[in-house]
Amino acid sequence: MGVIFGTTEGNTSLVNDFVMKEFEFLKNTFIVNSTCAQNPSSASQVLMSRINGTVNKMKAVTMQSFIYYLSQNKTNYMELYAFHVTPLISTCSYSLSEEFEDTFITRHSYKPSMFSDTLEKLQNMYSCLGIRCTDVGFIEGKFERCKFDFSPTVQPFQNIIPTDQTDLSEILDDIHDIVNAPSVASAKNIFENGKNAKSATL
Repeated sequence: MGVIFGTTEGNTSLVNDFVMKEFEFLKNTFIVNSTCAQNPSSASQVLMSRINGTVNKMKAVTMQSFIYYLSQNKTNYMELYAFHVTPLISTCSYSLSEEFEDTFITRHSYKPSMFSDTLEKLQNMYSCLGIRCTDVGFIEGKFERCKFDFSPTVQPFQNIIPTDQTDLSEILDDIHDIVNAPSVASAKNIFENGKNAKSATL
């Protein structure tokens, strides 16, 4: 997909290159240099931040595949990737995830004329998913690279980083409270701001 979307350097996908460099960084930092033993609190924050960044980059590949099969109107592949994309975007927009589920999984009502509108809706989710327009790229002759500004602050839980087992337990408590929240508004508030978990800014 990297070749199709113009996100390669030489023969290597930029996402693959990023992930391999991150693995090398994590190996050297946390295994070779034993950073966790020297400073467990700050090491935990660095580890979580780098892992989140790696996971986010991998979402770009999913977006590329979904967009590509949209552009080719390949129904079976659209449905396959919709099963992956829908839960991802549900963390950002539940209504859009419901719309995509209905369009691509339940009713199979997608038409090629809907491509531009669907693409724009996906692109509006990029910042929340932790990816950039340059991560996904574009298909020459089909559509141009988007130019939305990247705003990492819109990512749910992005300020909450566990520094020890107590913090991790508090995040799990937040997840429990979200599932058992008395209302959608209450669940959304916990999801976006945390309840039991400590913010990294505190």
